[in-house]
Amino acid sequence: MLKYLIYLTAGYLIFKVVKNGVYLALESFQKPSILDGTTELIKCDQCGGFFKETTLINHKENNFCSEICKQDYINELQ
Repeated sequence: MLKYLIYLTAGYLIFKVVKNGVYLALESFQKPSILDGTTELIKCDQCGGFFKETTLINHKENNFCSEICKQDYINELQ
């Protein structure tokens, strides 16, 4: 009987650890932000993706979503 009680307790502890680990993993994923009516999305001139105006990177009248897209654009011109 004591053996089954130990197995039951160990199983419960393992269950709690796994449950908390899954919860933390799911919590760490980024939740999509809700766009309000005033948020303007801009199209990247390199990759064609849309992004928020707050992350805009300008270079010679072109709009880029990241430094990587900006560098790719510059490298294509050379």
